[in-house]
Amino acid sequence: MKYWISGDSHQGQYLNGMKNGTEIYQWANCNSYEGFYLNVQIQGFGKYKWSDGKEYTGEWFQNQMHGKGTFKWPNGNTCVGDYKENKNDGQDIFYFQDGQTFKGTLVQGKQHGLDELIELDEKEIVGIWDQGRLVSKE
Repeated sequence: MKYWISGDSHQGQYLNGMKNGTEIYQWANCNSYEGFYLNVQIQGFGKYKWSDGKEYTGEWFQNQMHGKGTFKWPNGNTCVGDYKENKNDGQDIFYFQDGQTFKGTLVQGKQHGLDELIELDEKEIVGIWDQGRLVSKE
């Protein structure tokens, strides 16, 4: 385990003086990452936990959530799907803590296109979404 004056700590492998391979990194602010690094960057598969209770488990590219993954919030909401440059981008399923489910396409983190919302009473609302707003129901 390696410790820095900043309060950060790191356990893992180095290659040519750079983090490479499977690592555990803990920041002084209590954020942490456990997963793969490539040339000092978070890359490949890993799990990032924020000090406020959020966490993302999935694919990373150049220090950003990018690829397939699961994001969980402390309130119980969960999103499973596609990520691009730290935002939901592609096919996703949101499971809300109140029991609702959203299935559809997100573009830069917002619902977009023909999507489906399943409410608590199992009622399905199919509609057209534009930049996160429901603009018409089918």
